[in-house]
Amino acid sequence: MSSQQRPSKKDSRALAIFGALVVVGLVAAIAIPKAVERRRRAETAEAARMLYSLELNSSSYAEANLASAVGALRFPASAPLTPAHTACQGGERTKHVPTPEMWNHPTWRALNFIVDYPSLYQYEYLSDGKSFTARAVGDLNCDGVFSTFERVGRIDDDGQFKAGAGLYMLNPLE
Repeated sequence: MSSQQRPSKKDSRALAIFGALVVVGLVAAIAIPKAVERRRRAETAEAARMLYSLELNSSSYAEANLASAVGALRFPASAPLTPAHTACQGGERTKHVPTPEMWNHPTWRALNFIVDYPSLYQYEYLSDGKSFTARAVGDLNCDGVFSTFERVGRIDDDGQFKAGAGLYMLNPLE
């Protein structure tokens, strides 16, 4: 007959603690990256929402020009990246704190566009009068790689406003 020793209470307790730690570690390994990804996806909603607003306001601006003495659909001139700096300061992520002067460019005023809450993105408007690109860029984790979102619009040969197919995204979760 072979004699097998039964594990002591101390050994059983240690095995139970070890097993619990393994389970907690596995749950954390799965849950933490998912939570980070969900947070980043939520942060991208700002860019999508604001660019949609710029697209609608661009269409309204062009329609108002048609009804005015100008008499033709046109988009306003280009506007530079606003705010002028990224939301990374010294390698740490911050948010842009809005000021009234920040959105005082004539194009932002013409489009009735302002980001009036702390944000992660810079916005740019490129226009040749007949087409526009509204762009949002942000370095969400301050690694030098930018998320880029764009919406486009144009005035077709019949003088009608045509929006692009949707939201263009490059490195949305960078």
